[in-house]
Parts: sequence; structure tokens; C-alpha cells
Amino acid sequence: MSMTSSLLQSISHQMSEYEDSWKRCMSLGGESTTMTQSEFFKKYIPDGKVDFTDVFDKFNLGEIFTSEKVVTKMLGPYNCNMLFRQVSDVPHLLVYSDENYMAFQPLGEPGRDVGNYKIGHLMVVNYNSNNRFTLSEMLPLSFEEKEDLKNRSDFLKMSYNSLFKNMLVKDCGRMVLEKAIKCGLTPTTPIREFLSYQIMHIPKDIKEGKPGYKLMVNGYDISNNLQKVNSEIARVFNKPLKISHYIQGPRFCSQLVSHIHGFVCEREEETFGKVFRQTYINLDHIIPLRYQASQTPPRTATRSPRSPPRLNLKNKSWCCATC
Repeated sequence: MSMTSSLLQSISHQMSEYEDSWKRCMSLGGESTTMTQSEFFKKYIPDGKVDFTDVFDKFNLGEIFTSEKVVTKMLGPYNCNMLFRQVSDVPHLLVYSDENYMAFQPLGEPGRDVGNYKIGHLMVVNYNSNNRFTLSEMLPLSFEEKEDLKNRSDFLKMSYNSLFKNMLVKDCGRMVLEKAIKCGLTPTTPIREFLSYQIMHIPKDIKEGKPGYKLMVNGYDISNNLQKVNSEIARVFNKPLKISHYIQGPRFCSQLVSHIHGFVCEREEETFGKVFRQTYINLDHIIPLRYQASQTPPRTATRSPRSPPRLNLKNKSWCCATC
């Protein structure tokens, strides 16, 4: 058996176990075992800053989300639903957007878990409240949830394309254009220049607080040096690098809303080490397995959600690279 076949078999086995766990959790909480993730999300995940312990315990979600990083009580503004609450805000390091999703570089230490090209770490989240939100791609997915996953995956690739081609901010989505104009830049500003500008203008209280922000290159934080930031952006996105997209499995996730991590690499073995591979799961494996299970080939979704609400540009924090 090849390494890829063995890995796919392992992921498929994990999916089967998580499906059993999901059904047990739903039954324990008094819901149907056929309840979808998006149905659960809409009914039980609060969008306000409230303690989530009662719901978490009622459904015994600790059977699925086993990481010590999962915090259900409110610790200041933080708990396991913080990322979901933040989807109504515009990220500090925004790169690409459309009517459903946004791509951004996370705060904290982007690329912390990879060996190189750390500035190439992006995240994609669903922000349209009319869309389907899920907790994890390793849990059972309805057909519509599979389509949403496929769309998010394709969106991530378009986000990287904007950086590789150095597109203008006016071509990177309405949210990107509006933020650039608010920053005093023109619609014809290249997206790489806008990314650099955002890195250099992270508010001091955000950068020096938690999660903070560090852009590490060869062991040094270059985030305060404009010339080095520009040089690193050019070094990475002038190369014909491979785009990879991953999630962290439920055992390692601290946030209960699905989010995709994107990375770029030249040779996978130099970028993704043993610890990374134990923590992250490649969507190139998950997506085919999901459609194989339903015997439905991947395709682009045709559903057109209503336009999302206007987002807040005055946010104080955004998801860190440890989600």
C-alpha cells in the first residue's frame, strides 16, 4: 500500500469515527442524529460574548474537540467561539474577498508551524451570515456543506493568485477596496503593497498585546522593517510556488468554526515537518473522500446567498495563527 493510500485510509477511518461521535453527541443533547452541522451552528452557536460551557457539556462536544486549547468560558473577549464572532469585522491583514468569504494573514506568528515561506500563510473564513457555517470538515457534511467547502478551497487559490499576479486592490474584492481607500490608498494600489502597508500599520496595542504579531524570517522578526517586509513578499510571491490548503483536526483546534489554512511551498518535505503533518489535514485528501462517500463528483456550487451585512472596520483583534 502506498503512503498516500495509507493516509487516505487513515483519514477515512477518522471520519467514520467522528461521524459516530457526532451522532452520539446530537442524541445526548436531545437532537436528531441526522442534524447537520449548519443546523446545529444556527441553533446553538451564539454570536455574542457568552459562556458556551452549558451547550458544550450538554452535547458532550468534548468527545470531539479534545484539545486543551478549547476554552468555553469567557476569558475577557476570548473563548472557543471568538473566531465566529469576528467574522463581522474586517481583518487587520486582509488580502482577498468576495460576497461570501475573506482571506487574510492571521495575527500571532503566521507560518509558525511551517519551515519556510511563513509570510505565505493565509486563512479563509465564511463571513456571510446567510451561508452555512460548520464546525469541522472531519465531521459529517451535508451536500450543501460539501459544496461550501469546495468553494472555500477554490477561493483560497484565487486569493493566492491575487498575490502571485500582484493584482490591484480594486480587483481583490469590495471589502479589500473599501479598506484600502479607508487607509488612504488608491484603488490601483497593488495588493502586495497593501499587504505590506497593513503589516506596518498594525495598531501598537494589537501588535504588542495578545496574540500580537511577529513575521519571522530566518529566526528574526522583520515586521517592523518595511524594506525587509517588501523584500520577503517579493521573494515569496515572485516564485512559482505550490499552494497547499489544510485544516486542523478537531483534536487540535481551539475554535469551533471551520477555517482553512493556506500555505505555499516549493518542496513539501522542506516546508511541512512531522509535527505539522500530525496536526494538519490536507483538504486535497478530505474533499475527494467526502464526495466519494456520496458518490457525487466535486463541482462548483450554484447557490447564491443573499448579500452579507456590512462589516466593521474598527475591530480590535483578529484570529491568530494558533487557531
